[in-house]
Amino acid sequence: MEAKLTPEKIRANLLNGELNKETAGDLLISLVEGSNNAKVRKESIETFEKIDLKTQKIFKILENCALSDESPLVRSAAVRSILLYFPKEGENSMRWVVQRDKSPIVLKSIFDVLDKCRNSRFELLKTDISNWIEKFVSEIGIVPEEARFILDLEALFANGRQKYEINLDIYDYCESIRNVKEGSPWLVIKNKRIEELNFNYFNWTFLKQVPDSYNSLSKLAYLDLFFAYLKGSNFIPDEPAEIPESIGSLKSLKNLNLSRNKLKNIPESVGSLASLECLDLSHNELESVSKSIGLVKSLQFLNLSHNNIPYFPHFICSLYGLENLNLSHNKLQNVPESIGNLTLLKKLDLSQNNIQELPESIKNLKQLKSLRLSNNKILKISNSLKSFLDSMGPPVN
Repeated sequence: MEAKLTPEKIRANLLNGELNKETAGDLLISLVEGSNNAKVRKESIETFEKIDLKTQKIFKILENCALSDESPLVRSAAVRSILLYFPKEGENSMRWVVQRDKSPIVLKSIFDVLDKCRNSRFELLKTDISNWIEKFVSEIGIVPEEARFILDLEALFANGRQKYEINLDIYDYCESIRNVKEGSPWLVIKNKRIEELNFNYFNWTFLKQVPDSYNSLSKLAYLDLFFAYLKGSNFIPDEPAEIPESIGSLKSLKNLNLSRNKLKNIPESVGSLASLECLDLSHNELESVSKSIGLVKSLQFLNLSHNNIPYFPHFICSLYGLENLNLSHNKLQNVPESIGNLTLLKKLDLSQNNIQELPESIKNLKQLKSLRLSNNKILKISNSLKSFLDSMGPPVN
């Protein structure tokens, strides 16, 4: 039956009149209770919502899944449906989940629903959540406002893993681990707020999956030995999900390094990081850049190198405090006149692009000490601009 019967097919047959709602519900229940495939069980639960099935029988099925299904994806789908459609009947079971379930995917599902729901019936549940957050943040040493981002990170680590439970030990580890080249820590917490985050999904996931390795790694003088160890471990991580929007809650964040994460986009909430001074998005798969970065007026360092960006992001030219801008190894074809607005710029790297012409406004960059233009297709430079570039001293490459 399972090979032929799918939640999508049941819904389609209901919509085209081949099934009535009662029969469709019974078929979905048979999948929830009889399938060995967690994805099928999860999609069956979600289909209850899509076809508006809200019977007591359905509630009992959902409650059983929320409390005892082995898959966190199934439990997550079940608690979401209970909170949305059975808040009265499910109050006690949802409180039990908050107090006992260790999966960040399940807990995140509860947080997501309650963030959008103002149902007064959830007051006791919200009290339980507040208690959970208080304990959660005390173990890490951060303020409650930043707990959501850590929970979302934990859900990211848990994605695709059947028995993953929250383990906060890694945050202590990451405060003592440092990057090889820059010497900057993976995590800096001051006054209970995250100020620096060097987040590489693959490296953090490795520590999550092989925590015992830290005892030896922590004694290494250079992290390049760690990376050599990682490569030799046959560790192959899953593809990372997107960086969670809740990163915007880190209001004291000054240094954010998201390089080498295979990111195709970044969350709009980055624009809320009002204290951010350094942002590194290099070595990803970005084809465009969120305009929200233009709102971070505190930025002094921005690295977008080694991506697939075809057009110069004009909003960057409103970041008047920028001192270092790296757009090398992209697919840029032009540079806007508005780049002349970045009068505090000291380093500008536009090398390894397809730029054919430079704007005259570059002459406004009086603080510029280093300009890299190698491997472009620049056809001509005006005499006045050439004189300005020559005045910077060789080499201009």
